[in-house]
Amino acid sequence: MLQSSGKTIMLFFPGPLGGAEMIVALGFKKLLELNTNVELWIVGETRAPEAIEQFSQLIDGLPVKKFFCRSIIDLKLIKELSQELKNNNITTIHAHGFKAAVYGKLAAKRQKLIVTHHGKTAHTLKVRVYEFIEDLILKRADKVIAVSSPMQKNLQEQNINSILIENFLTISQAPAEKLPESPLKLIFIGRLSPEKGCSFLIEALNMLNKEDFSLTIVGDGVQRAELELMANKENTSFLGFRKDIPKLLGLHHVLIMPSLREGLPLTLIEATCNNLPVIASHVGGIPNLVEDKKNGILVSPESSEELRHAIMEMKNNFLRFKQEAQLLAPIYRERFSDTEWAKKTIEIYKLCNQ
Repeated sequence: MLQSSGKTIMLFFPGPLGGAEMIVALGFKKLLELNTNVELWIVGETRAPEAIEQFSQLIDGLPVKKFFCRSIIDLKLIKELSQELKNNNITTIHAHGFKAAVYGKLAAKRQKLIVTHHGKTAHTLKVRVYEFIEDLILKRADKVIAVSSPMQKNLQEQNINSILIENFLTISQAPAEKLPESPLKLIFIGRLSPEKGCSFLIEALNMLNKEDFSLTIVGDGVQRAELELMANKENTSFLGFRKDIPKLLGLHHVLIMPSLREGLPLTLIEATCNNLPVIASHVGGIPNLVEDKKNGILVSPESSEELRHAIMEMKNNFLRFKQEAQLLAPIYRERFSDTEWAKKTIEIYKLCNQ
């Protein structure tokens, strides 16, 4: 049994369903399987009720406590959290993401604070303000967890000490379909917001022969309508939010990830563990999994021209990239085990609850 002496809560504000939401939900489930003394407290925002509804489907059947946030800084929520921390004899708060870090710090009295830093988006002024405040909190947290080594290095440059615990694989290996060589089937999976760089991908695809390539876009977000107007409807499909990611990966040749910034993307772990070559931006933790010119191609962010060249190179040399991806996949599947993630997380809880 893996156990810590005190009681820890995981505190989380779910957003549109993405990597952080999957890690929190499935990570909490794994911690419970290992008999960890941990609870999950989630906060829904009244302006976006669909986010907590989607997240609740992921944790259906698991014990969870729900709260609601009614404004940017909800003083009533801070007071409510503080009282619940006291009433439940919580010794440690494990905050995931910037909003949880802010509210966890404001609500804590004697509790220790762990913050998992999932990365920055900074696509609105409000988010940039939150992230500025989070940086201040990270410097005062008892423990900070980075999800990739580049993120850990970036935190170190800000004089923030952190512990590296990489994200884990959340889907099983999916059998790949036997696909025709042409068109080259590309898949993008993620939130449709500016920091994911999907507009540059569509610009790149529009420069290519539509008969040779197809793009499937999985996900939803504020940019969807704009992106649908940009895209060529003959070779680009928008599927919206989907739960059958393993099946979809098996129906495509290549994952494409043109992000402007990233931590360690869950979709990237899932694709590389499932033998897919990758075209991705050289940002965040992406180069930890994509070895340029081996199992994929790395490009500069915000460059439609580099994406265009990379897509052409991938098509012309696909079998070589696929072979390299197949060689690396077993190594990645062992590296990104949910049990290893949970063991490392529990060790942090033990240190804080001593």
